[in-house]
Amino acid sequence: MKKVISEAKEKFIAQFSGKSMQPTLKDGMLLLVEKITPLEAKLADIILYQNGKSLVAHRLIRIFKQNKKRIFVMRGDNHAYIDVSFIPEDNLVGRVILAFTQDNPMKNLLIKNRIVELMYIITGNLLFWTRKNRKYIPFFLRLLFKPFVGSFFLILKKITHFLYLLSR
Repeated sequence: MKKVISEAKEKFIAQFSGKSMQPTLKDGMLLLVEKITPLEAKLADIILYQNGKSLVAHRLIRIFKQNKKRIFVMRGDNHAYIDVSFIPEDNLVGRVILAFTQDNPMKNLLIKNRIVELMYIITGNLLFWTRKNRKYIPFFLRLLFKPFVGSFFLILKKITHFLYLLSR
C-alpha cells in the first residue's frame, strides 16, 4: 500500500462580478477556486460560498462554532461600514487561489500581502465588535457618534486599499 503524500485538490474557474472586493478583485476577473473542507479555511482567505442561488467571494475575517458546526464571518474588502455575513460551513464552496483576466491568464493578480490581509481582518473584526456592542450604548450617543464611527471605518478602508495598491 502506497502512502499518499498529497492529493490533488479539485479546482474550477468562476467569474467574479461586482464591486464588493475591490481593489483585490475586479468585475469580470476569473478566479481559480480550490475546493476545501471547513477545517482548511483560514483567516484572510478569500472564500467562495453559496448565498441563496448565487456564489459570493468575500474575505474570511472570523470563525466560530455554533452547535458543533463552524460559522464563517465574511466581509467584502470594499465595504466601509456595512454588516458582515454569517455563513454556515455547509455553504462553503472553496478558496480563491488565483485571480486573472481573460486577456492575460498567465498573470496572477491576487496579491498575498500579510500586512494588508491583517488590516482587512482587523477592520472587519472592529466592525463586527462595533455592531455587536452598539446595543449597550444609549441611542442619543449612537446618533451623536454615528458620523465619526462611519468616517473612522471609511478611513481604515482607504488606508488598507492604499497599502494594497502599494504592494502591487
